Amino acid sequence: MKARGWILRNDVIWRKTRSLPNPAKDRLANKHEHIYHFVIGDEYYYDLDSIRQPHKANSLKRVQSAIKVSHKGRYGKDEGARGRTIDALDEKSALHGKGKNPGDVFDACPSNAADGHLATYPAELIEPRIVSTCQETGL
Repeated sequence: MKARGWILRNDVIWRKTRSLPNPAKDRLANKHEHIYHFVIGDEYYYDLDSIRQPHKANSLKRVQSAIKVSHKGRYGKDEGARGRTIDALDEKSALHGKGKNPGDVFDACPSNAADGHLATYPAELIEPRIVSTCQETGL
C-alpha cells in the first residue's frame, strides 16, 4: 500500500475476547487482529469526537477536585502543584470535554453467526471504524 502512495494513519488492534481454540504447541495463540487505516493523501476525514468514550468516574473526580497534587519529579525535586480542568477548547486540559480518546486497542467478542462460526466480525468493532472515517454526504 505504501509503495502505491497510501499513508498508514493507524494500526488498530482488535483484541478478541473469545477466539477459536488454537492447537499450536510451538508458538503463542493468536488473540488479536490488525485493522489498518490507510489514506491516499495528507487531507482526509477523521471524526475522533464521534467515537470518544466517557471518562471514568475516578478521572472526573480527580479533575473536578479542588485539591492541587504536588508531584515529585524523577529525582525527588518538587515539580509543583498541577491543577486540572475539563475544557474541550483548552489543549492543555487533562481531560477532553467530549470524552477520552479510545486508543488503538479495542476489545470485541466475535459474533455468533447462525452457524456458530467465531470468525464473524462484531458490529461493535466495525461500526466505530466506519462512523469515524466516513464523512456523511447526505445522499
